[in-house]
Amino acid sequence: MVDFSKLRERMDESGLDALITIDPRNSFYITGYMDPEVWLRDTQDMATLLPAISFPDNSFVVGARLDKSTFPGESYFCEMVLQKRIEMLADQLKGRGLHRGRLGLDLDYAPVNVIGSLRTLLPDAEFVSADILLARLRSIKSAEELTDIKKAVEIAEGAFVDVRDTIQAGALISDVMTRWGQAVIGRGGYPVAGLPFDFITQSVMTVQEGFKQPGRYIDRLPSRFEPGCTTRIDVSVCYKGYLSDQKIVICVGEPAPEAVAIYDEHRDRQEFMKGFIKPGMSKREVYDACLANFKHLDEYVFWIHGVGTDVHEEPRIGTLLPSAVDVKPEVTFEVGQVLALEPSWLVEDLYVLKEDGFERLCDLPQEITVL
Repeated sequence: MVDFSKLRERMDESGLDALITIDPRNSFYITGYMDPEVWLRDTQDMATLLPAISFPDNSFVVGARLDKSTFPGESYFCEMVLQKRIEMLADQLKGRGLHRGRLGLDLDYAPVNVIGSLRTLLPDAEFVSADILLARLRSIKSAEELTDIKKAVEIAEGAFVDVRDTIQAGALISDVMTRWGQAVIGRGGYPVAGLPFDFITQSVMTVQEGFKQPGRYIDRLPSRFEPGCTTRIDVSVCYKGYLSDQKIVICVGEPAPEAVAIYDEHRDRQEFMKGFIKPGMSKREVYDACLANFKHLDEYVFWIHGVGTDVHEEPRIGTLLPSAVDVKPEVTFEVGQVLALEPSWLVEDLYVLKEDGFERLCDLPQEITVL
């Protein structure tokens, strides 16, 4: 949940009289209120919350009665009709004398009809983008947020340990995935569904062939665990609204020397990321350094991205996402960010960036686990 003192500082720096959030993840971040259904809907769905924040003492949220211990302001309940919520929000802003104010809005997520309604209801207000403000705030995790992310990692790995004995030659991947999801729920987490955040299995050759035809590799995935096939399991868990993201690399039987060599090359990439990235670096600096140091980029792409209330938060870079370097470039690498260092589709671990380097949040060995 947001640190309201830091939020106020950022709003003052931006000259904002109020901040309105549209994206459900931003709304959750601002209020600490999570409707589990929001994770099953599109990010532009506003059926749960429509918060607005203004300082010093008239913070408010429209759409839910929130726990006063987590939200230091007023909250209201209104109809589940979006237009009614917008009208109530506009009335609340007018009642606080903010109808002529400078209002920040997460425009990256705001549907056109919502922006149009707000401008019609508040014709004298100035609406400006608050996306950079929110991205910077969300990228740096508080101690409480870090605790929840660590718990999500713990649940993901514990659930893998629970089901690892069922991973045998010939076992259906879908059956193991289902058991893993059930184990996650049993441990108090929520298995995040949908590619690429569930189980994805790929042999070494599948990866090589697949990335020569980007976007078509999924058709080549095996349905069963195969003897001697190096496979990675990509797992992500939601705990109290915060996520984990990592890959577990396994082989039923001894891995082929080629697979070991590829895995070792990608772990070396990850170690380069760990050693190179320092607080204050820009996305461009890190991206260019990776391009200069990594081989076989035509076959094995890489990513680095934040993880928190979304599995792909800022800062985001990667060889299949070169435009991400120029999207929100103001979000630099900073102390307190939780980053997925993903040197390829085969290797990924979560780390938190500190003054003196990275702390790994995952506990399972960084190796090919032979089953």
